[in-house]
Amino acid sequence: MSSIAILIPTEGDPSYVNIADYKDLNKHAECSCGTIVSHPSTECYAWVDDEGLLVDKAWNLRLSGIMEYPAPLAGNGVICCSDSSGDNVDVNKEVVDMVEKFTGKQIVNLEEKTPHDYHSEDEGMSRYAR
Repeated sequence: MSSIAILIPTEGDPSYVNIADYKDLNKHAECSCGTIVSHPSTECYAWVDDEGLLVDKAWNLRLSGIMEYPAPLAGNGVICCSDSSGDNVDVNKEVVDMVEKFTGKQIVNLEEKTPHDYHSEDEGMSRYAR
């Protein structure tokens, strides 16, 4: 089952991406070995290159700020949400608002299934679509 996450690139605007498994996380983070950075007050986490600083990737200060992480993170990051059992779920309104407020940018659609594609109030992110 795939979920909708937010890609925070080192350059460019944040965008929605579909995540089915860790391979998708690695693809969007442009890495072969990722690690999790938890947000201190939400049910979200960021997936980033575990070796980003070692291989001289560009610092991603926006991601560090969004995640309230006290050290620089390097390379692209993917912000995901999880439920109480640890399964990935679509990013929620709190996370979308947090990213848009911090970056000053509306999140753009990168892949075909995005929160803007839901039509029913009972389906995923429809209540957050603009």
